[in-house]
Amino acid sequence: MKIPARSTVLFLALGSLLTFTGCSPKASLPAAPDAAMRKIADELGAGNAGILWTATPATYQKDITDLVQQSGTKLDAEVYDRGFSLITKLSDVLSKQRTFILSSQMAGSIRNKEQIEANWDSGVAMLRSIATSKLATVEGLKTFDAEAFLNSTGDEILALAHKMSASSEKGSLAEQIKKTVFTAENVTATSASLTAKNADGTSQTALFTKVDDRWVPAEMAAEWTAKIAEAKTNLANMKSEDMAKNKPQILGALAMAEGVISQLDAAKTQAEFEQALQSAIMPIMGLMMMGQNLTGGASGGASAPTP
Repeated sequence: MKIPARSTVLFLALGSLLTFTGCSPKASLPAAPDAAMRKIADELGAGNAGILWTATPATYQKDITDLVQQSGTKLDAEVYDRGFSLITKLSDVLSKQRTFILSSQMAGSIRNKEQIEANWDSGVAMLRSIATSKLATVEGLKTFDAEAFLNSTGDEILALAHKMSASSEKGSLAEQIKKTVFTAENVTATSASLTAKNADGTSQTALFTKVDDRWVPAEMAAEWTAKIAEAKTNLANMKSEDMAKNKPQILGALAMAEGVISQLDAAKTQAEFEQALQSAIMPIMGLMMMGQNLTGGASGGASAPTP
């Protein structure tokens, strides 16, 4: 599902992040659509990810919470938790071996290397924040609380995003958000055409509709029910016997990946790191092929609505 506002920072945030949030009784938004978007923009600029919880319809909150919590009852805890543990270990290596990675032959052809170097620590911190969040364990999924997630992990990620954007030619994310001007046209009790104009003069317009007293992209609202129903059906169709059949291969792939990460972590010199990196190429290709084999024949997995 695509919302026609790709070049505008705010619309990206509202189109993507609103998909995973619900409605909070602790805060309110202005009734006018442009004023509501301005309030959301200001809060995001101030680092308050929880505003996304406030900005989403109550029915969407229930749908997403139910879907995430139900996924916790379907997923294999050993496989899921170990996968996120692997991501945590990867973040440790990315932090520890930063110099070796950025000095490697592989990194020599990377574009915008200076910007990548400047944002490296923040990017690694963002990865680790997600990998150690409530979404990183099956038990965390079973008791998922969107508001608490946004007010903790969400705030961390947003703060890091602000920090990473500080070196942007267009200005920091906070500055871009502050300069975005929202105007509403053809406003009715339940619909409005919203335009977001950036400081550079570019703009995007999207049709919004009101759901549970919250303004959301009309295209999202039109497809929401069907997408949620599809995701829940796919989730219900997940069979424990299928997971049991594939589990040995999956665990083997995870063990292989852990071995690769351990080799990279153990490198003490640039030469040792380069050798470990070269040795990792074949296992990584094997993991990719294995992943295709494991997912290629799947009857369909659960997926949340996405913009």
